[in-house]
Amino acid sequence: MEIKDMNKGVQILLERMDSNPEEFYTDNKKWLDIISVVVTRIKHICREDVGVGLTSVSADIRLSLCPLKDEEVITLHTKLKAISSDEFTHTVMARLLTDDSSYSLGSQLKTAISAARIKGAP
Repeated sequence: MEIKDMNKGVQILLERMDSNPEEFYTDNKKWLDIISVVVTRIKHICREDVGVGLTSVSADIRLSLCPLKDEEVITLHTKLKAISSDEFTHTVMARLLTDDSSYSLGSQLKTAISAARIKGAP
């Protein structure tokens, strides 16, 4: 699908994904509602591709989720997967370059206990 044939909102969102991918990271909630719709539509598209029949109720839900063409949803999902892959790589690299003790459960527990003691101290 050519860019000029896409929904204008999809075009804008793809450009935003290029310029500010961190807005689409898993811990950022800014675009969560749109991402959820895209993921739900992809699940339905995949079910159709593997031949799982959709009931008329689920087909109606699929159509009401988003006024976008399947190709537009697939394009958005592909871009989200690329961002997610980059985020994963960034997370791995950050942990490799950080003190291992900061990620251990014991360290987190000690920090939480210390914080609770400080708050409860007379």
